[in-house]
Amino acid sequence: MSHVSFYRKWRPQTFADVIGQDRVTRTLANAITANRIVHAYLFSGHRGTGKTTTARILAKALNCERGPTATPCNVCAACRAIGGGVSLDVIEIDAASNRGIDEIRDLREKVKLVPVEGRYKVYIIDEAHMLTAEAANALLKTLEEPPPHAVFILVTTEPNRLPATITSRTQRFDFRRIPQAAIVDRLRTIAASEGITVDDEALQLIARSADGALRDAESVLDQLSAFCQGRVTKADVLSVLGLIEEEVAQQVTDAVVAGDAAACLEIANRVIAEGRDVRQILRSLVERGDPPEDPDSDRRGSRGPVRHPAQGRSGDGVVEAEPSGNGRLDRRAGGAARGPGASGVPRGRGKGRECRAPPGPPKA
Repeated sequence: MSHVSFYRKWRPQTFADVIGQDRVTRTLANAITANRIVHAYLFSGHRGTGKTTTARILAKALNCERGPTATPCNVCAACRAIGGGVSLDVIEIDAASNRGIDEIRDLREKVKLVPVEGRYKVYIIDEAHMLTAEAANALLKTLEEPPPHAVFILVTTEPNRLPATITSRTQRFDFRRIPQAAIVDRLRTIAASEGITVDDEALQLIARSADGALRDAESVLDQLSAFCQGRVTKADVLSVLGLIEEEVAQQVTDAVVAGDAAACLEIANRVIAEGRDVRQILRSLVERGDPPEDPDSDRRGSRGPVRHPAQGRSGDGVVEAEPSGNGRLDRRAGGAARGPGASGVPRGRGKGRECRAPPGPPKA
């Protein structure tokens, strides 16, 4: 038997197996238990976070012989057919290659047919944002008033590209990036079951490079299992993924702080000579964390950039002034704006013209 990729072999089969999406799976399970199944769902979010997998689990939960149930058995004929991708009642459509109005017209004709084996006919439309405007409009009527046996699940990574007329007819679930700790735990479980020895530092590095996508992390672990003959180490991960060591990022940081441009260029040249992407240096610097919060940042940030005309606070009102001469505008204590060469009176547009505070409301 040929090798099966880890992300396929370890694909979740129940809602409880889905990693990092408790809010989504809990809502779906409760809705099924309460018999509050809607006719159209929208699963959106980052790649590799379980959108299509959750759609298949939902299809199994609706058509399981023991269901509808929040915990499909995965042993009945319906569950095994859906899990194997051969069920006649679960139709997966790739909208990237079936995006025209003709395909949607064909769908509208077939959706009227009753299910062959299960209770529901489930249509999973992957990459739904790739549908053309005409195809999306043709789908509107079917989404609004579908047959009672039809359930639509739209899956997309770019929900903003879907028309509002489509999203308003669906129940939307946003899939978040999976936390790094959850990815590490999942990789550790897979490695133990597959007989792979992996250092903790390597697992942390794989999870960080996955950017919240569990599928990407599982694919990297699968690749490393073939690359390494024994233990998978941090050096192996850096070599396979072409990542930059933390020491290199620290050297760049030290060189920038010291103002040593030659050292920065030397590090960049070394990274390029090793065949790595020099942009990885910037990513490594970003991943090192945000700078500590400055307690005075709110005070300074509230002042905002100098605008034209600039505004400064004085005792009675707002003093408006524009920079003159060299374009520099000074702000003194108390908020008054002063142009260069002035001794207390801000300069305006013309030479010698003064910008005074606008009069306040008349006194009672």
